[in-house]
Amino acid sequence: MARFGVLDLRSLPSRRGRTWRSSLCLVALLVAMMATVLVEAKPKKYNGNSAKTHWKKENECLKSDCKAYNTDENEDCLARCVSPACHAEVYAEDPLEPGEVDKQRSNKFNSCVRSEQEQDRG
Repeated sequence: MARFGVLDLRSLPSRRGRTWRSSLCLVALLVAMMATVLVEAKPKKYNGNSAKTHWKKENECLKSDCKAYNTDENEDCLARCVSPACHAEVYAEDPLEPGEVDKQRSNKFNSCVRSEQEQDRG
């Protein structure tokens, strides 16, 4: 039945017209496909660039200046409250509409605030 440590699939009995051999091959194929998917999946890497550096100031703004706004529609107010200078630099030409999320400009704003904070420290 085994030759060189490998199972000889031709010697397995058949069942209801469908052979064990084809079922075993199907299972082996599925296992191989799952292993490929698992190997290719990589965890998302988080770095300092994607995190908000101004979360404390943003929390203060949520409790004061921007508390009248719905949480889904307060991005423009928060940006203006956290840093008026960066808000003017990034959003002045095209202000955010209520509920709008603009990831690219949000990243620019976060970078600007980070630069402001570094200048304040140094």
